[in-house]
Formats: sequence, structure tokens, C-alpha cells
Amino acid sequence: MEKSEIMSNVPSNISQEDSDLLTEISVAYYQDGATQEEISKKFAISRAKVGRMLKQARDEGIVEITVKYHPVFSAKIEQRLIERFGVKRALIALDQPNEELQRSQVSGLVSNYLSSTLKDGMVVTVGQGRNVSSVAHYVGVIPLEIVSLFVVLAEYTLGEGCLMLIISAVS
Repeated sequence: MEKSEIMSNVPSNISQEDSDLLTEISVAYYQDGATQEEISKKFAISRAKVGRMLKQARDEGIVEITVKYHPVFSAKIEQRLIERFGVKRALIALDQPNEELQRSQVSGLVSNYLSSTLKDGMVVTVGQGRNVSSVAHYVGVIPLEIVSLFVVLAEYTLGEGCLMLIISAVS
């Protein structure tokens, strides 16, 4: 990607010169691994100013930071949900960049869980909504003729970027 392409994505509320400097300092810190002290010497500015400029680069959209969660994080949330609500299993779908990807992840989790759990004659209670209906369209769902489905008018959304669907199966 060329510099002109990168700069076209930067908000115009800062000057081109300031944007260039923020970009150069950000590249030095985040990509090249330079310390704030090294950057302050190179640009003849204080270390505190380097820190403020790195924050400004994040605020201006020059720098975007993404954290990819480790499966252990999901396991901890799952355990807390199991303890709090007394359910046997909680399925955790971490945040995705858009609704379609989020719905796909939730559908895949639920579909795989149902495929491995449902047996002939089981009764399943599920919530109503686009997320639940998308499970039926996900490849690998167990044929509905082997279970009875009861729909309840409830979906639960938690903070911490997770969607929780409570599924109770009784035989």
C-alpha cells in the first residue's frame, strides 16, 4: 500500500504535516519496535509527547489495535455463565467485525453443539430471532423430525462482547 493510499483513510481534521509525523512515529513504535525514549531522541521531543502523539494517532484512526482473544478467555467466561445461571454448557461467540460474521459464528457454534447433543425424542427450547433462525440454515444441523422445538420469546445479550443463547434440552 502506498503512502497516498494510507493517507486517504486518515481524517482531514489534522494537517498533512501532523498526519505524516504521527504516522512516522507510529510506524517506528508499533512496527519497528522502537521505544518511546528512542523516538523522543530521534525527533527531538519529550518522551511524554511521544506517548501523547501515539494516543493521538489511535484517536485519529492512523493506528488501529486489534486484540485476538485466546480460547482460555472464552473458557473463563463460559465457566462464569455456567456457575451464574446453573446451565450445563454455555457457548461463547467472541465479537466479529460485522453482524453477518457474528451471526455465522453463533450459528456454527449452536449447530455443532446441537449436532453432537440432540438425540431422538428430545425436546429443545430456543429463543426467537435472526440469530436463532440462522442456525437452521447452517450446514450440519440435525434434521428437525427427530426433535420437538418450543420457541420462547427471549434472547439474551451480555456485555463483554458475547452473545448468549440458552438452550435447554430434556429427553
